[in-house]
Amino acid sequence: MHRRLPGGHRHHRSDARRSEASLGKKWAPRRAPSSTSSGSPPGIRTTVFLKGCPLRCQWCHNPESQGPRLELILRPERGIGCGTCVGVCKTGAIHRLLKNFGLSEDKPKAREAAMSRETNPMRPYLGRLVGVRDLATGIKLLQIELMEDEGRAVFADYKPGQFAFLSAFGAGEAPFGLAKSAERGPYLEFAVNALGHVTFTLHALDEGDPVGVRGPLGNGFPMDQLKGKNIVILGGGIGGAPLRPVIQTILDHREDYGHLTILWAARSPDLLVFKEEFDEWRTAWATDFHVTVDRGDENWTGRVGLITQLLEEVNPSPENAIAITCGPPIMIHFVFLTLKKLGFAPEQMLTTLEARMHCGIGKCGRCNLGEKFICTDGPVFWQYEIAEFLEGFL
Repeated sequence: MHRRLPGGHRHHRSDARRSEASLGKKWAPRRAPSSTSSGSPPGIRTTVFLKGCPLRCQWCHNPESQGPRLELILRPERGIGCGTCVGVCKTGAIHRLLKNFGLSEDKPKAREAAMSRETNPMRPYLGRLVGVRDLATGIKLLQIELMEDEGRAVFADYKPGQFAFLSAFGAGEAPFGLAKSAERGPYLEFAVNALGHVTFTLHALDEGDPVGVRGPLGNGFPMDQLKGKNIVILGGGIGGAPLRPVIQTILDHREDYGHLTILWAARSPDLLVFKEEFDEWRTAWATDFHVTVDRGDENWTGRVGLITQLLEEVNPSPENAIAITCGPPIMIHFVFLTLKKLGFAPEQMLTTLEARMHCGIGKCGRCNLGEKFICTDGPVFWQYEIAEFLEGFL
């Protein structure tokens, strides 16, 4: 491309490049001499493009230079502080945005800043597996000790209902609900169901093996808002894992909450989780505990039936009560319908949802439920927040 300048001369971009190179300057926009030709603007701006740059910045990106190599699209609002753009940008223009990125001008400092929790929620903390036990058929409870001071500080006061990503080195990461109250010891606990490559890899780990832990993420249950209320908890299968911290918090602060009703269910007896804690729940003060399975076996002497049938039999009063449920989506759907029939209003029903998310911070777009993101708006929702979207989640 070229433009005709006063005096009949032509100004080529290649000439501008050679001119810049001869002066030893970095590439930058330049202004050509003013034009006197009829109909021309007062000045002609000539933009000099740097060919081969992998960044796509609005100030110097040249569509003509696109090639088969990987390009980095510059989006300041999505920067995580890794410092890659600082090292790649050969024009130096990226330094104008360093404050928006929270970066330093040299890459080592930029990477150091990326280690800060406030600038990089994508960073996993190093952990060590200190305990593994079978929780149910195909489900293991992993107990993890965080090895970094920053990680221990971040997870010191997580809320019941929050979740974290576990990294199995060489396999990837996946999200899991935190299955223990933060007040009950320094270790983290996660119930892991072996369903895919990451979870099978986690199941194969031994005590002492390293893992990555990223979080805590999500909103958690509003435990302060539940104080003084009668609580009804309905857990189905592995969905009972994120409800366990709620139960532990209520039992550890019993005077802050009203009557507690726990309804626990699974498809079969071998899929009931936390069976070793049933006696503690059954004998706790002001607590009713009931358990049921969809199908019994030759050794099962307890109740057989759906959790919704058990709910109707127990018939908890909706007066000054909050119901909390977690389990398969179809179970959540029918538990909500049954609670409504018993007189519970939408603002008296809570649930926690899960999804196959990748980031946990609302960027990957894999967990949106209508206008809601399960990772950031949830995973804990009131029934009225998701009523119109729940059908599509089943």
